[in-house]
Amino acid sequence: MPIYPSWTGADHADDLQYIFAKPFTTPIAYRPKDRDVSKYMIAYWTNFARTGDPNNGDSRVPTPWLPYSTENQEYLEITHKIDLQSMKQRMRTEFVQFWAQSYQNLPSASKPEPY
Repeated sequence: MPIYPSWTGADHADDLQYIFAKPFTTPIAYRPKDRDVSKYMIAYWTNFARTGDPNNGDSRVPTPWLPYSTENQEYLEITHKIDLQSMKQRMRTEFVQFWAQSYQNLPSASKPEPY
């Protein structure tokens, strides 16, 4: 968002304004690169909704969004300049490992404990 300080990242639900084309409906509040982000997100999300694959569909995408795997932990870094270098790996691995291990150690809610 143009109004946020440069050190901030994306907040919860920030993607919604881009998916629903707000940079195009209120252009004064957004920069051209925000409209690029919106265009890319709309293309990926529309393809996914239609085909189950963000890369395949009627909407052209700037680069393939590779499926996530536990081995490589791929993700697409969505910016106004998406290319082959936008596919990244292992985002915040230490946090993912912490929560994956913590989740496995949680008590099960599906089977009640015997008294």
